[in-house]
Amino acid sequence: MNIALKLVAAGLSIGAAIIGPRIADGAWRLVARDEPPTDLDDTERSFAAVVGFAALSAFVVAVLQVASKRGAYRVSQKMIGDRVSDREV
Repeated sequence: MNIALKLVAAGLSIGAAIIGPRIADGAWRLVARDEPPTDLDDTERSFAAVVGFAALSAFVVAVLQVASKRGAYRVSQKMIGDRVSDREV
């Protein structure tokens, strides 16, 4: 894999790891109008709320993962000017 592509992908992944939880928390507050469940052992939270937040978090992570890979591909194309195989991303 191209070193430039690896560096760009690493940078975008780090950025996604930083903003991912914030996006999930904000989306949960917007949709559920409640604080996100943080303690999975808290029996006062409903099972549906905990599973719902887990599903929302997984969705956010998946979207950010795809976006960071595609972003790395596009940035590396601009940086090095040649085609990078889709399989390298």
